[in-house]
Amino acid sequence: MVEGGEGVTAWQYVCRAYCPSSGESIYSEIVHIRVAKATTNECSFPKFKIALVICEEKYQKVSQFPNLKATRNDGEALIKALQELQFQVFAFTNLTLDQIRNAVDLFASFIDEETYCLFYYNGHAVGHSEDIYLAPVESFLDEHDPTPLCQILLHHAHVESVIADKNPLLGVVIYDSCRDDPKEFVKRKLELSRSEERRVGKECRSRWS
Repeated sequence: MVEGGEGVTAWQYVCRAYCPSSGESIYSEIVHIRVAKATTNECSFPKFKIALVICEEKYQKVSQFPNLKATRNDGEALIKALQELQFQVFAFTNLTLDQIRNAVDLFASFIDEETYCLFYYNGHAVGHSEDIYLAPVESFLDEHDPTPLCQILLHHAHVESVIADKNPLLGVVIYDSCRDDPKEFVKRKLELSRSEERRVGKECRSRWS
């Protein structure tokens, strides 16, 4: 918090990444967010706060997507923090692609222009650069399978466009995933999907800007 002549003029935020095994911590650069010096207009405050927390840990094809041990713990810690901030939270574990889509639609049905909303996904993901595909528990990538990636994995633009369509007062999206460099056949699938998904993503970002 930064104090100015008439009260708070800015908030300072820093992100901390902590490794329980080594005890090491890494801190991001400080980000300064300016705020009003005087009273804030009533319309700047949300009338409702909603969050969707999805943690994927038990995958069906462990040769490609090993089971994860920490996702549920991370999710529970986030849920506790969100509830302390008066968020209503939908929390799910080990969802299929259709179930994730349904959860996103349910989440979005509670969002309007007077809502703070937060989407959090913790699990495997595939992609590189700006492309992020979330991996549901039944995910399996076969070199000889012509099925488009969007029918196997969930592209980040789908989540963001659904939220953006609701025009929330504040929207936060967190993908808590490691994205390894994909195999060559997956890269080819990514290239085939990229043009359409990026078009959706650009439309989404333009609505949020």
